[in-house]
Amino acid sequence: MDFNDNSYIRRALNVIHDTATLPINYFFPLSPSDNFRDSQMSDDFLPSTPTTTDTLADSSSSEESSPEFEEDDLYDREKKLSVHDESPAVDTLHTSVINEMKEKGLFKQLEAIKENKISNGRHEIENKVNNGIESPVAANEAPEPPPHQAIDKYSGVNEKVKESLITMERLVAEMGQTEEQFVNMLTLMIRTFPEYLSTCKLKGRKYTSKFKETVAQIVKELEPVLQVHESLLNDLVLICLSWDSRMPNLSHVLLKNIDFLQICVSFLMKKNRLCEDFKSNIDADTECKHATRQFEDQIMNNPEAHGPSRFESMVYKPLEKTGQTSGVSYHQQLDVIHQNVVRYKIFSDRYADLLDPLCEDETAATKLVIEKLDKIVNTINSKLEEPHAVAFLLEIYDKLQSHNFNILMPGRRFG
Repeated sequence: MDFNDNSYIRRALNVIHDTATLPINYFFPLSPSDNFRDSQMSDDFLPSTPTTTDTLADSSSSEESSPEFEEDDLYDREKKLSVHDESPAVDTLHTSVINEMKEKGLFKQLEAIKENKISNGRHEIENKVNNGIESPVAANEAPEPPPHQAIDKYSGVNEKVKESLITMERLVAEMGQTEEQFVNMLTLMIRTFPEYLSTCKLKGRKYTSKFKETVAQIVKELEPVLQVHESLLNDLVLICLSWDSRMPNLSHVLLKNIDFLQICVSFLMKKNRLCEDFKSNIDADTECKHATRQFEDQIMNNPEAHGPSRFESMVYKPLEKTGQTSGVSYHQQLDVIHQNVVRYKIFSDRYADLLDPLCEDETAATKLVIEKLDKIVNTINSKLEEPHAVAFLLEIYDKLQSHNFNILMPGRRFG
């Protein structure tokens, strides 16, 4: 090799230039062909690439070496390896996924979100630049928002107060997520389940008339309950979007909705009978039992059927996920109706303990909430105990009658 030859220097520079434009997987290959490329890139061999800037002499020298270069052309081999290494199955998988995403309109949604963010970002940057808050150079750099865990929402307060504020926010989030789980479960039971049975019926499944009547009765009793809790859930979502434990405002949402919680009394009075009818029907009919079991396993107790939580935007959420169910049957879920009312009394007591005494209005309103909840719980419990009390009195009356003792006779005296 004559290192003083200008044509060699030009070819070496061309190789360096072309090497810089190679794809990254050329230097970090995923295939076993890297040994071949390493041997071709050794110091003993430098491929020549003729250019229009070469002289006639340079062109001739390039032509002399061209057969060897064409035989071991690195670029052609790289293209061949890329083509052969591509798996048709992978290509089909990606294509099917993309087509599915297109059908769902995901790309259009992402594009709309992107355009909206860019537009909003530009307006914000222009306002900052015009007001002299930010320089044009710095305005072009838009930092990504930090994750929730990196946000110090309650900065500027001592650790003890901050811990109390965070605990309150977690409690409010837990209350919202618990209510959300209750609404989701109730929706599946009285709206999705009847639709599921109707779909199965269209495909040839047959169910007893008693089973359908029992399900219809459950739906009729629980639909008003679901509507009340949907309204409460929407109000909880709204206050949680901008929740700040330094300015708590949960009491007005509870005061607005808690009086309607006792609408469940009508259902609770009939719950035992409806549960017994439901269970006896599915035990007596194999089709009903199989359909109900499939619904419980694949929908009711399937976390994916409940979708994402509407409280995910909160900075501080419960340390443990709420509302997780596993293996709970349809008729067992009916017991949650009563438990959910009692749960609000527990939440309100915990919330009152976390309130700052300086928040006098919220403290007074929360005290009123607790008093109302006490009355509602006592009213519901007394209503549920009435049938047992009446049955007990009738039993005593029958025993006295068997001894010819008429306790209701006019003029009877005790003492």
